[in-house]
Amino acid sequence: MINAIKEIGEYVQEKDFLTSLVKENDNIKYIVKVNFDTKKNEITIEKEESDKEKLIRYLWIGHFVSGSRSKKVYFVTSNFDNIKKIINDFAISEYSKEFKDITENIKKITPKLLEKIDDIQIDIDKKERAIFTISIDNKLLSDYNEYKDIIKKELIEKHFLKNFEGFCSICGEKNKKIISEVYVFKYYNIDKPGASSYLDGKFTSNFLVCEDCYAKSLVGKNFVEQYLDIKWGSNKFYIVPKLILKPKHFDIKKFVDLIKIKYNPAEDISKFTKKLKGFIKIEEDNKNSFVLNYLFYEQKNKSNPDSIAITKLIKDVLPSRFNKI
Repeated sequence: MINAIKEIGEYVQEKDFLTSLVKENDNIKYIVKVNFDTKKNEITIEKEESDKEKLIRYLWIGHFVSGSRSKKVYFVTSNFDNIKKIINDFAISEYSKEFKDITENIKKITPKLLEKIDDIQIDIDKKERAIFTISIDNKLLSDYNEYKDIIKKELIEKHFLKNFEGFCSICGEKNKKIISEVYVFKYYNIDKPGASSYLDGKFTSNFLVCEDCYAKSLVGKNFVEQYLDIKWGSNKFYIVPKLILKPKHFDIKKFVDLIKIKYNPAEDISKFTKKLKGFIKIEEDNKNSFVLNYLFYEQKNKSNPDSIAITKLIKDVLPSRFNKI
C-alpha cells in the first residue's frame, strides 16, 4: 500500500517536481490577483478565469504547505482573509533573511497600505471556488525562482534537518538522510512515547522514509486525492492501484478512469457497459498485473484535506472480484 503511493508518484511525476503537485483537478473557477501598488498607496483586484496553465504558473498546490499550525508563507491561498497573515508571517519567518529579492518587495508594503485590505470587497459567488495570489507593483511573488525554493524547503527539506542514517522502509536502501516522524498518510502515532520502539520516544525504529521516497510519495498522494477519491453512499475512500507488472504503453490517467467507472452510479448505462468492457479487457490483457487497495477515511476538518482519520484498509484486492457485482 505505502509502496503503491510512491510508485504512482514515479509514474505521474513531471520533470519539475512542483508542477507534479499542482491541483489541476481542483475545480477552481477564478484566480484573483491582489496587487499592492506601493507608489499610489492603493490595492487593486484583478479577477480572471482559471485554467491549467495558470494554476501551474501560480503553483496552486492546495493545502500542502498551509497547515493550521504552520506559518503561512505560501503566496497562493483559497481564503482571501489569509492575505494579510501571509505577508506578516513571511516578514518574520526565517525565509525573510534567506530570500532577499522577495523580502525587499514585501518590505515596500507599509502597515498603512496593508490595513486597506480590510476594505476590499470580492465579487465572487460563495459557490464558485477561487484562489488568491499576491503581487507587488504588478510583479507576482509566485514568479520568483526563490519562491520555488521556499516551497521545496517547506515541503521536504525542513523535515530532513534532523535526520539519521538508516534503511528506508519504502525502497529498502541505506540512506544518510532518513526520518521517522513524517509521512503522507498517518498510519501510526508519532507523538506518544508508548508507540515508539523500546518506549524511547525517538521513533527511530518505526516507519522510516528517505528524502527521495518522501518526495515521490507526495506526488502520488496528490494524484490519488485528485483522481482516485471516491464517495460511495456514506463511505469515502481512496483507491490505490498497485502494479505488479507494468503493462506496455501504460497510461495511468486512462487506467484510473476505467477503475472509477465501477463506482459511478450516475453513469449512463450504455457508457458504463462500454467502459466496463474496456476495463475487463485491461484485466484480461494484463492478468494478475495489478491489485487495488481501498483506504477508507473520515474527514475531520473540511477546510483542511489533511485532517483525515483512516478507518479501514482493504489490501491487495483483485479487481476481477467485483465484475460479477
